[in-house]
Amino acid sequence: MSRLLKFIIFSIAGLVVALAVAVYVLLAVIDPNRYRSAIQTVVLTQTGLQAELAGEMSWTFRPTFGLELNDVRLSAPESRQELASFSSVALNINPAGLFSGQLNIEEFSAADLHVNWFIDNQGNSNWPMPTPAETQPEPASEDSGDTSVDLNINRFDISNASIDYRNAATSQNFSLRNIDLQSRNSNFTGQAFPLNATVRMINEDTSREIAVELDMNTQLDLAAGTLSIEDMTLALSPLRLTGELHLTGLNGDNLRWRTQLASNTFNMSYLLENFVAMDQDAMPAPDAQQISIQDFRAEGDNGGATVTSANLLVNGAPVGGRADVLFATGDRPMMIGYSLQGGNLSLDDWLASSSETDDAPPVPAEEAELPFDLITDINFRGEHQFDSLTAAGFTLSPLQFTLLGRDGLMQLETQEVGFYDGSIALQGQINANQQPPQIELNTEMSDVSATTMARDFPQLSFFTGRFNLTGNHTLAGATTTDLINSIDGATQLQVEDSSVDITMIKEVFTAISVLNPEGNIAAQWPDVVRFTDAELLLMFNDGLAANQEVSLRLDNLDINGSGGLNLTEGAFDYRMNVTMLGEPATQSIPVQEKYQNIAWPVRCEAEFTDAALQYCRPDLQEVRDVFADMARNAIEERATEAVTEQVDRLRNRIQDFFQQD
Repeated sequence: MSRLLKFIIFSIAGLVVALAVAVYVLLAVIDPNRYRSAIQTVVLTQTGLQAELAGEMSWTFRPTFGLELNDVRLSAPESRQELASFSSVALNINPAGLFSGQLNIEEFSAADLHVNWFIDNQGNSNWPMPTPAETQPEPASEDSGDTSVDLNINRFDISNASIDYRNAATSQNFSLRNIDLQSRNSNFTGQAFPLNATVRMINEDTSREIAVELDMNTQLDLAAGTLSIEDMTLALSPLRLTGELHLTGLNGDNLRWRTQLASNTFNMSYLLENFVAMDQDAMPAPDAQQISIQDFRAEGDNGGATVTSANLLVNGAPVGGRADVLFATGDRPMMIGYSLQGGNLSLDDWLASSSETDDAPPVPAEEAELPFDLITDINFRGEHQFDSLTAAGFTLSPLQFTLLGRDGLMQLETQEVGFYDGSIALQGQINANQQPPQIELNTEMSDVSATTMARDFPQLSFFTGRFNLTGNHTLAGATTTDLINSIDGATQLQVEDSSVDITMIKEVFTAISVLNPEGNIAAQWPDVVRFTDAELLLMFNDGLAANQEVSLRLDNLDINGSGGLNLTEGAFDYRMNVTMLGEPATQSIPVQEKYQNIAWPVRCEAEFTDAALQYCRPDLQEVRDVFADMARNAIEERATEAVTEQVDRLRNRIQDFFQQD
């Protein structure tokens, strides 16, 4: 019996060996290169791409039976433009699973994959997209039975891949290099498998690059149309993002998704430095933009998305909110509703600052148009509430306002805004339907403390008190420069119960007194004068650069003139006339009668960085003319007085003569 069993075993083993040898000999004899045309037809049918098998094709037997292709190129059938290429592609199959309806791929590997992805000005991609009819599987007949095959990939490797992306419509250009992608026990039946990837991202505009690493557990069920990504870690230094993503309806029209994300504390300026074409000297200060995502949750479908929770820390300040988005359909634009709440937030941390050591003049660049089209393309309503918000040095505390955009018109309304112990109310609108776009802005400040504001703006420390301001302005233009050059309107300032440091005014009149033979006009003036009230009126006509009219009244001091601001160069230039009035009777600034009601010419010209005492100086040439006129008038007055005196004496003598008769 044992001899019979041994005989059977050896006979079966011999048969297996014989069959293996036969298969090996058969495959050695059969040249796979004879099937190039058949493989190309299958690729075209399944992908819509034209395959060029330029290299040799060969069978492989390690680790299992398979096929290796070399120098493979894919192109669009019509344009023949190369879309992708491989130096080699290898596929090894375990045939044992075929008998049980399983396609077990022991290994799929691809080396030196390169993808060219281009989008033209019209938004058309060079990759042919299949039509809906092509992507839908043919319905199986009732009697066809279950012919499905479970696909499992034991080892999946893509090494040294690269992608070049060019978008002519958005001017975005980037490259992905050294892409390595690996997975083990990959399947499409919903069983979890790991997926790992590394890549170098290169910004073509900045030539800067950043390394990216991705690790996650994936569950993909093609039959159910679901994809779940869990335990995801995305690292692109200095950002480390963790979370999960779930999708359903992949095989139909009802796609739904939800995600939950969190991150470490990272420096946003570093990411901007690597991905935005910005001058290094124009970058925000190091560590000025620290962000961490505490919790972000969102979900959506084909019709829109909802951010159910967004909690961040921005430079240590909490910022949270939610949002609802309806995608554009037909004639309806995209619609967004959102709310933001936060603590003490500073926008100045996010503004670029110029280098203090670079004295080279800036290189002029073509100014881009502002994105006013967003107002016409999107309808939105946003509610904002912050404990405090600092922008351009100003602090608003608390701050509550609403932004409303509809059909090309955006409106701003403030509900509650604290402003340096007082309040500020802002109302404005942007009309993007007009060409050029029009902006209206109305500002009203009430009971604002100048002393408190001077903590943020030391250049205002020359006066104390509380002030009220009203401003009404209109602007028009598609760029920032156009808007600045088109400002029209007026700003009126009223100061109550204030004290003003008049040192600068004293310095001006001390300089004037150099030409005065009678001494210093301002010798008896105090350094600080208390005013009962003061008024300032600024009239704008066609921008800030020129044609501004200034009118300032400080008790018995009257200042009038015109000039403008140059925000590009950070300078101003005004020609003023300073007049000391004889009224009121009780003068805050004492002035001799002979110097009353005379307009003294003063030039205020400086850069914003100059010391305040350097802002203004007298126009000495015109001052000489004023003193000459005063002297001429004095001579004429004395001559007139002398003639009058002589005439009076003559008249008296004549009267005396006739009275004697």
